[in-house]
Amino acid sequence: MADQPEVEVFVSFDSLYPDRQPSMAELRQTTPQRQARVLATLTPADFTPTFQPKYTSGLFGLVTTAGLQRLACHPDVHAVVVLPVMEAALAESVDLINATDPLANLGVDGTDIDIMVLDSGIDWDHPALEDSFIGEDCLLLAQGGICSDEENSPCYDPNHPANDCLGHGTMVSGVITAAGMGQLSPGVAPSAEIFMYKVLDDTGTTNFIDILAVLEGLYAAGGQVQLPGGGTEDIEFINMSFGASASSVCEMLPNSLEQVFNGLRTDFGIVSFAASQNFADKSAITLPACLPSVVAVGAVFDADIGPHALLAPPVPTTLRKPTR
Repeated sequence: MADQPEVEVFVSFDSLYPDRQPSMAELRQTTPQRQARVLATLTPADFTPTFQPKYTSGLFGLVTTAGLQRLACHPDVHAVVVLPVMEAALAESVDLINATDPLANLGVDGTDIDIMVLDSGIDWDHPALEDSFIGEDCLLLAQGGICSDEENSPCYDPNHPANDCLGHGTMVSGVITAAGMGQLSPGVAPSAEIFMYKVLDDTGTTNFIDILAVLEGLYAAGGQVQLPGGGTEDIEFINMSFGASASSVCEMLPNSLEQVFNGLRTDFGIVSFAASQNFADKSAITLPACLPSVVAVGAVFDADIGPHALLAPPVPTTLRKPTR
């Protein structure tokens, strides 16, 4: 911190339940109390809260050297870490992973499946995607909560806060659910529906605060999203094609950072997927893919680069649409 008067950190709390995962109700009850206890020992000059999650045992904020020393002495605090910026991960063609085989051989096409994609937005009227697009929202707390404005965004649309300036979210959505057009392959699940949540800014970056805020909101809503024309839809899967090289963070704080992912999976049957990224690191998987409750997905490349060891958490052999 020698070069900066303050940095943004995640303050992770010690577990109150060392032998088990706490329920989301327990977290909802104890987390605000613990946040208040920690904040009571800090002055505004030492620590400025930036996000106080409800289902994650910790809090985010800007801390000074003096504040860091106070946090290190607090009995509730397990660790204080600087979370890295996350960046979009690109993908190669659907054909390289034989993704059309389930559709051709088993008739599995994503019917009745709703996927929340966290990304840079979506080209909502793209002819290959318009039949699959069911709704959108946007959260960019790192930009002061501003998702898109006429002055700063080249693709500003007052009616579509998740309009895609970068193109990454549109590409990812196409890999999932594009309708095959002309010479283009269909997506992996062309009959699935997508709710786009824009969390990557126009440069393709985000931070963990925005991710947690969106997922905690989804949990609080019972795993459902509001549709533009009224009504709701249950979400079955979450896709995050981005990450930051931070395996050490996962090793230090797996329980606190994964709590909302675990709650979505156990309480609503929502399975989260994240890109493990291609950083040629033999010992690390990116955040959030490194979290135990998230399924890590490797990428493909259209060239032979030799054998590589694969690192990933266990993947369930059967994924079924949950009954609610």
